[in-house]
Amino acid sequence: MNELTRLEGGLVTKNDIKIRNTISILRLLLKKEYSRVELASVLGLSKAGISGIISDLLEQKLIVETGRGISRETGGKKPIFLSMNKDAFTIMSIHFDHKRCLLALSDFLGKPIQWTWFPIVVHDDYTKTFDYILENVQEFLHTHKDFLDATQILACGISLKGLVDSDTGILRFTSANRNWTNIPIKDYFSRVLDMEIFVDNDARSIMCLDLFSSQQNKPDDVNACMCIEEGLGSSVTVGNRIIRGAYSCAVNYAHSLIDPNGPVCICGKRGCVEAHCSIDALIRKSQNLTGDASMTYEKIVQLYHKNDSLISRLIEDDFCKWIGTAMGNFTQIFNPSILTVYIDQQLLDEPLRRLVMRHYKENLNTIASQCEVKFRQNGKELHLRAAAALVLNNYLSTTYHMTLGKR
Repeated sequence: MNELTRLEGGLVTKNDIKIRNTISILRLLLKKEYSRVELASVLGLSKAGISGIISDLLEQKLIVETGRGISRETGGKKPIFLSMNKDAFTIMSIHFDHKRCLLALSDFLGKPIQWTWFPIVVHDDYTKTFDYILENVQEFLHTHKDFLDATQILACGISLKGLVDSDTGILRFTSANRNWTNIPIKDYFSRVLDMEIFVDNDARSIMCLDLFSSQQNKPDDVNACMCIEEGLGSSVTVGNRIIRGAYSCAVNYAHSLIDPNGPVCICGKRGCVEAHCSIDALIRKSQNLTGDASMTYEKIVQLYHKNDSLISRLIEDDFCKWIGTAMGNFTQIFNPSILTVYIDQQLLDEPLRRLVMRHYKENLNTIASQCEVKFRQNGKELHLRAAAALVLNNYLSTTYHMTLGKR
């Protein structure tokens, strides 16, 4: 959904401009503290224009004054710094894949305060899976009733793997269960939980978090991420916008062909990126190599750190090669200035990261080779913070607040 359609193509009212400026201020304050003068300078607004909006935000308790800075050399009053009020609202965060579900109550900055997780089964009948998740959600909310009595839940963010139409909250497809097509996640969860629900895939949710964590991007900046877990997720931003494409299904890199003679992917095709570059792929290959059908990821990591020759060779000669190749292809397609790779770093330690980077750089052209690669730890908190960032990214949008104004 294009946030600026009405601003760019239709009648712009004073209230529209105020909403846009208010959202711009809140998005800046999510990154760091600013004084009123600094906000006015960054946004090109007058002191009077900033003051009225700041007064409203302070009255609504969405922001707080955090203290005074240092006076200028020329003297004058010390600036008062402002920041987001982390206690303004609570955000419900849910993340699930084909093995587990994570739940959290997060503050307004997206930091989990109360959280839990539990294993799930992805039934062919999606309602059985959803009902089980919702039972646990309601039990979780009841357990933390005293905490919730003192706050208000703004909305719930749900992140998961697959092709998600974020405008409608419908899961179009997921390799976790090929029988799941056009699943109405938003409607199903909102009906039971009776709150606003925002749904997106895990990689785009992570990019929402990245947008709030990084400095203000220039309009033509391109950043990308790959999240390597049981499956593989990917996302790209241009400026401060996530590329979504038709039906919110852009950047479906996991099921792009990388090896025509490769193993069969869980999606049914042969040689997808995910069939080589996911933890599930590593487990299947380890089981085939060792003949041990009970091989788990935890055991693979353990064997690698014990210098097991079979597992070490598989990881170094196969897993790292395909990850580096996939990263290289991805970089050459989108030419990001930064590519962030989220992966369990107890497996991909520094020596293996260097090996991945060697394969990555082998076939890059001159332009793509300028991309900066960052490796980051994935895990439970990442996904919970990302689901909360999904709520904030939607809440802090002109479309959302203009819609609220019509209600």
